[in-house]
Amino acid sequence: MDVIKSDVRKLVNKELNAANKRFRPFASPHEGQNIVREELEAVEQALVPLKLHIETRMWNAVKANKTIPQEELHEIREMAIHLAVEAIQVAAMVKKFEHGQHRGWPGGKTLDSGTESVSLKEKGREAV
Repeated sequence: MDVIKSDVRKLVNKELNAANKRFRPFASPHEGQNIVREELEAVEQALVPLKLHIETRMWNAVKANKTIPQEELHEIREMAIHLAVEAIQVAAMVKKFEHGQHRGWPGGKTLDSGTESVSLKEKGREAV
């Protein structure tokens, strides 16, 4: 496990960089936490079919002393890779949350008339 940990950290950073190019920083802790939760749900959803294959189909073949078809082993391996990718996305979004918290939630600020940064909360007060 420790052999690949630094590689996984690099993948987390790569995923974070890609996400930051596509999406603005989190506007608030609430938004960030919801994104992290969505990514965690994706991990849970990826785990279900993998677990089913390993605990049911693979185990039944082993108990019956049958050879597991190469296609099925490939499918299980791909499901495990998908799960790893989803877990990396969780780690990346937690890191994005950490950056937002450290920087005062810069995604909650917008340029007003192209001159100065005004928080969305302040902008809302102006409209009242």
